[in-house]
Amino acid sequence: LWGEMEESRARHSLSDTLYGIHQDLDGDAVTAIGQVLYLNGDVVSTDLAEFLAGLRTGDRAAAVAEYRGLFLEGFHVAEAPVFDEWLGAERQRLAGLHSGALEALAHAAVEAGDHPAAAWWWRRLLAADPLSSPVAIGLARALAATGDRANALEILVSHRALIRAELGIDAGRDVLEVME
Repeated sequence: LWGEMEESRARHSLSDTLYGIHQDLDGDAVTAIGQVLYLNGDVVSTDLAEFLAGLRTGDRAAAVAEYRGLFLEGFHVAEAPVFDEWLGAERQRLAGLHSGALEALAHAAVEAGDHPAAAWWWRRLLAADPLSSPVAIGLARALAATGDRANALEILVSHRALIRAELGIDAGRDVLEVME
């Protein structure tokens, strides 16, 4: 955590930090086993733990309600390439789980005939993945199913413009076919 410090100073800083945690929280909030620190989930809850618990129990709506964006966004450890590699992979994995849960919720709403709910889930997914043509199409179809054809068309037109601006290509044929 303190890569720029010599080891003895870093250990002292860690000790001070743990002391503060033990004073501010329950003394059992953090447990050390060897050189590894663990948060006690019975004392400290985290959005990540709640997100993963929701996925584990199949409560996707509760899971996505806990998702707060990229894991440890803005966190960086100097001169720790292995950690940075792990962090990047973990961010990607968790974002994928979030997107997968949103997509499953959207599909479930479509299957249930709840098109307003489907549009809501598709819209959240499009915010997370704005360059995804299948997601834009899913949102447009859900909006059209609610009778909101004008906004459905606007989603597709805006998506085509975004694809052209960001990627320098025309949107796929499937986007064009939905617009017709």
